[in-house]
Amino acid sequence: MSVRKLRNSWWVDFRVGYIRYRKRSPENSKAGAAAYEFSLRQRLARGESIPDADKPQQRTMTLSEFSVMWMRDYVAVNNRPSEVGAKESRLRTHILPFLGYLALDKIGVADIERYKTAKIQEGQSPKSVNNHLAILGKCLRTAHEWELVNATPRIRPLRVPPQNARYLSMDEARLLVAACNDGSVWSDMVFCAVRTGMRRGELLGLNWSNVDFAARTINVVQNMVNGNLGAPKNNRRRFVPMTPDLVERLQRRARRSGFVFGDGNEPPKPELARAGLERAVARAGIRHIGWHALRHTFATQLVGANVPIRHVQELLGHSDIKMTMRYSHVAPESLFEAIRLLPQHLGQPVGNAQ
Repeated sequence: MSVRKLRNSWWVDFRVGYIRYRKRSPENSKAGAAAYEFSLRQRLARGESIPDADKPQQRTMTLSEFSVMWMRDYVAVNNRPSEVGAKESRLRTHILPFLGYLALDKIGVADIERYKTAKIQEGQSPKSVNNHLAILGKCLRTAHEWELVNATPRIRPLRVPPQNARYLSMDEARLLVAACNDGSVWSDMVFCAVRTGMRRGELLGLNWSNVDFAARTINVVQNMVNGNLGAPKNNRRRFVPMTPDLVERLQRRARRSGFVFGDGNEPPKPELARAGLERAVARAGIRHIGWHALRHTFATQLVGANVPIRHVQELLGHSDIKMTMRYSHVAPESLFEAIRLLPQHLGQPVGNAQ
């Protein structure tokens, strides 16, 4: 952004090397400012200096002031509706009450460390605080990219203990599948979750046009969050093969169009899906679980069957294999098998130790 208008005056604002030049244009128009910038760059190229001049006396925006611009011009344009809501809520509830009064160029490492300490003392988990820091960091980096600040403070995330994914044992999964035999749409949705590992939002947004019975695959192309249809998480579209029993289950209710688990063109309601899962769990006589536990169950069954972790990553749609590695602990047999592949005799120890 080398030519800009500030307080009804056109300015040139550019860098050569590590030096920033900001000068008011003699001709108060965009074209005049562009021509003035060209002449200044020519002078610098010839080795001539540029006399100092008045600089715009702009007060640096506070974080609160910039956050309004950031939410409108960046977040709303580049993020999914669910992400927009999450960022707005965390800014309003946590970040701005603590740091919002500070000018963008005055927010330092010490301020961020104080924020972390205060939030932990409030009872926020390290993972939640890190989510706040990620939003704050992106907001400040955007201000830097828009040349509103010259630098951004370093933000160190808190250490987060490994999270244990909640999943069903093989026996519990069998009981749940056996309990999904009442012919209801929710039983079919539970069955599909166990067999594909799809997220709840992906199941809610699944359309018959994305179910290919000939190829026996489901094309995961959209996700429903808070009633809004959008791209899947991480914008990763993927194909999930269907097991024969899932193909048979879905073919019994197949239609030419509409939502697979909805009423024609009406998508299924999340609260009804939650109640449907609760009824299936009660019939199965197993502990209470949420929809995401079925995704974890799918993943742990694959890993337990020694499916390569890269394949599991693709089936789940993870952008980072670190997410998938959470499930590696459920297959220790494969680790013992890897150790058994080592040579049994490595020869005489160095130094001929007895």
